[in-house]
Amino acid sequence: MKSRRSYALFLGVIFIFGLWSVKSAQLQSLRDDWLNSADLARKLGEKGLKLSANTLFNTHTADNYCVKPNVTSDEYIANRPQRIRPEEIQTYINAIVNSGDNSTFNQLQCPHTIGSRYDILLVPDNKHDGKKRYFFALDLYQAVAVLPRLMGSIIEAMLYLGPEYCVLSIVEGRSDDGTWEILNALRYFVENLGAEFHLEVDGINPKAKGVDRIEALSRLRNMALAPLMCGSKAGRKQYAKDSIIIFINDVALCPEDILELLFQHVTQSAHMTCAFDWQDSGSCFYDSWVSRSLAGNTFFDIPRDKWDYKDFLFFDDPPSKKRYDAFLPLQVYSCWGGMATVDAAPFLQRKLKFRASEEDECYAGEPTLLAKDLWRMGMGKIMAVPTVNVAYSDEEARGTKKIRGYVADHVNTTVVALGDDLIPWQIEPPGMVKCLPDFSKPSWTKPI
Repeated sequence: MKSRRSYALFLGVIFIFGLWSVKSAQLQSLRDDWLNSADLARKLGEKGLKLSANTLFNTHTADNYCVKPNVTSDEYIANRPQRIRPEEIQTYINAIVNSGDNSTFNQLQCPHTIGSRYDILLVPDNKHDGKKRYFFALDLYQAVAVLPRLMGSIIEAMLYLGPEYCVLSIVEGRSDDGTWEILNALRYFVENLGAEFHLEVDGINPKAKGVDRIEALSRLRNMALAPLMCGSKAGRKQYAKDSIIIFINDVALCPEDILELLFQHVTQSAHMTCAFDWQDSGSCFYDSWVSRSLAGNTFFDIPRDKWDYKDFLFFDDPPSKKRYDAFLPLQVYSCWGGMATVDAAPFLQRKLKFRASEEDECYAGEPTLLAKDLWRMGMGKIMAVPTVNVAYSDEEARGTKKIRGYVADHVNTTVVALGDDLIPWQIEPPGMVKCLPDFSKPSWTKPI
């Protein structure tokens, strides 16, 4: 068993001996630089108003797989003043570094140990080839409230997996709550651990008038994958053939949630693996619009936009319901659930990306379309893991864990053997899949 307290001690030692290279005075200097860039900010704002939706979505390579921001971080930050004081930034960094310390923020409490079950995720001694194996990707907006728990858990998972094998790529945009400033200060910490760190900004607003929401969200997700997809062929060889993308929403979660999802992904030889995300303190599944069971239906019945049947997940798929009720992983057609692991290989090969619906195709969310494209490629080993439950605030996560349990409440984290966990994979997708442009207009469509 590896102690989380030993991780915190290790982090603290690094922190004390020079890791915090951006002192308060330096942060104040950065703040002054940004505030003195008001003229450039106005110019960028004026330019942004003239950008059409089509211009916003233009990609920057001929093959259409590499998506980068339209402005650099320096230019974009000049477009807004700093909204958080240097001492506040340090408070957040301290909370992230000392994951689970509730002296400042009332974080979701997580188990204090990481079980030997997850040693299977560690790089063997004979494979120390320097290649990256775990690519953490996030798109964050106004996420300051959840940052201590979210980033603390990610860093702790990276420490367990080996920071030198990890990449952390974050796209932030439009936040005025200090999200970017905290993440930018965290850069020095992550890089000194030995992990690769990328932080980009983009001002695209998926909810803006005249903007296709799914196209915008797809762009942001692809942008987070840019370090993986945009390099030269030689550059992309820094990633192992079996590397995995861990895409995480702005959720409160524990290190064991990340590691269990990775464990199931690896041991089940899955192509995509999802958590379950919840609202109303764990009483209602959140990602219902993008998720489909092996019966092709939503995880629970939603007649005419009514949520009366939210407690009856997998109502028309008895084998899946049996596994779900037993907290066993189950195969699905599509999912996301606030966190998903996906094989990186098709992204590295530029055969796969997040996208919006094509003309005459059912209007669907980008996770649904990603799953559809995986099925098309013969990569339909897509599953959801009922033992991994997350929510979109610390308070919601506490309620969710109380109802749904922690991973360790359902899994012996000292045991590697899967037993009944093993999924009998179905090779073919469902015959038909429910199409939901919105919840009031359901229909059925072909799965691929």
